[in-house]
Amino acid sequence: MIGFSTDVETYAYDPALAKQMLADAGYPNGFTLELTGRSDPDQVKISTVLQEQLAQVGITLKVTLLETGAYTEKMKKMDTDINIESIARFEPDQMVMEFLYSGSFPPGTNRSFYTGVDELAKKQSVELDRAERERLLAQIQKQVSVDVPGIMLYVLRQVSA
Repeated sequence: MIGFSTDVETYAYDPALAKQMLADAGYPNGFTLELTGRSDPDQVKISTVLQEQLAQVGITLKVTLLETGAYTEKMKKMDTDINIESIARFEPDQMVMEFLYSGSFPPGTNRSFYTGVDELAKKQSVELDRAERERLLAQIQKQVSVDVPGIMLYVLRQVSA
């Protein structure tokens, strides 16, 4: 996508560090979370991997996978600890305005109630100069990598003809 930047902070896989951070935060014995998702095959696989990886650092992940209608209703009520989404967008403005902009608070899709890039989001959405828009989008990506309102797990390679 335009505006993609590799100049962002990333985090190495380090279960020992995660355990230490949990202990430092007052959770030496971990805690329990409920993950809510849809019962499609990809989310079943992802949920299983997340359960296993979080268990390694002491976090118990209860998984509730629902059919799409029940999932949608539960998300409208914000009745979940964390949720998993399968998202496909082809233009960065769609991702930014739907998932990172405060104007999309529930019942919209900004379920993290994130506000950290509102001004940049508005600017990029109306910017006509491609280079300037790419700069704004890269700035958004950098800020999101610091604030971490959500975690991108993976990207499916999709081919269309």
